[in-house]
Amino acid sequence: MRIAYLVEIDLTSESGITNKIKGQTNSWLKEGHEVKVFSFPSFGKEGGNKKVNFLDVDSESFIHPLAQKLKGQPRNYLNKVLSKRDIILSLHRFQPDIIYYRQGIWFPGIEKIFSYPAPVVVEANTNDLEEIKLEGRLRRAVYNYGRKKILQNTFGIVSVTNEISKLYEDLVPFRKTISNGYVFDEPFSPKGKSSNIQVPSLLFVGMPGYIWHGVDKILKLAELLPEFKFHLAGYEKGMLSDVPDNVVCHGILQKEELKSLYSTVNIGIGTLALHRKKMNEACPLKVREYCAFGLPMILGYIDTDLEGQDFVLNVGNFENNVIQNIDLIKNFVDAWRNVKVERKLVEPLVGFGLKERERLSFFKQIIDAYAIKFKQV
Repeated sequence: MRIAYLVEIDLTSESGITNKIKGQTNSWLKEGHEVKVFSFPSFGKEGGNKKVNFLDVDSESFIHPLAQKLKGQPRNYLNKVLSKRDIILSLHRFQPDIIYYRQGIWFPGIEKIFSYPAPVVVEANTNDLEEIKLEGRLRRAVYNYGRKKILQNTFGIVSVTNEISKLYEDLVPFRKTISNGYVFDEPFSPKGKSSNIQVPSLLFVGMPGYIWHGVDKILKLAELLPEFKFHLAGYEKGMLSDVPDNVVCHGILQKEELKSLYSTVNIGIGTLALHRKKMNEACPLKVREYCAFGLPMILGYIDTDLEGQDFVLNVGNFENNVIQNIDLIKNFVDAWRNVKVERKLVEPLVGFGLKERERLSFFKQIIDAYAIKFKQV
């Protein structure tokens, strides 16, 4: 297959999303398929992206010179509109069998891109109808107007959870749930026991601005459990108020720095307030990384791959979940503080290999169905 992957991501910056795209596209390449990533990224501070591409596969970023002359958020949206012609021309040169689109906001001209004679499959990573309610009025209006137009041109949906997949019942011909995975391509040290860390330490990895992460609950947890130490990666202390003394804010960490931090903690903490955007199921990338480094974890939602595992404590998905389960959390940390989860257990649950073979099989099903519908066979 020739797969065109359409994204709205800066391909020169390493993040959870670019790591996911890199893992996906490398997996497809290893399976013998041709892949090209097409990106119309947000502008950096200098008004463009001049760094080295983070991906290993062929890719092309579209930044229109007229959009570069503008300032502020509107230039990112205008760049998409102005770049559509170049994207269409590049698609025709690549001649894909399928277009895989990481769900984003509609813009005038995206229907022209999707009119290329190949099926479009959208990757849905969140409950967009609830999450968009947290945005400004104009963005909400544009998103809700354009969502219908995008789905009218969509042949299939790949959702990262079953809960998200249900949002598209009767809206697209084909649906598939494939949760987020992790690339286990580096040496994995956990053998069942961790080093004896004196003070039980818990880690949350995230970034500011997402109320459903529940960082306020972690601060409350730290207040109630002063005998434990809490690490927040991605947060500066000045970003938060009333930070207890047993909380360490590390700011944004590079990959090697984060890996070093993983070796000094006992427990990973996942999202604790998913209810704030009316969701109950998720499969965050950071939690898969916790798995890769052998961390037992505390979650406040149903994880698509990990629900029911004994190394996962689910405290429930409601506002007072932490306060009402404080003894349960303490006992869990005490029980698991010197235990690492073994790779042979977690890799079959969250590893990339099986997930990407499922995705490729779904692509083949979509291509065959599209060909029959439009009598190309």
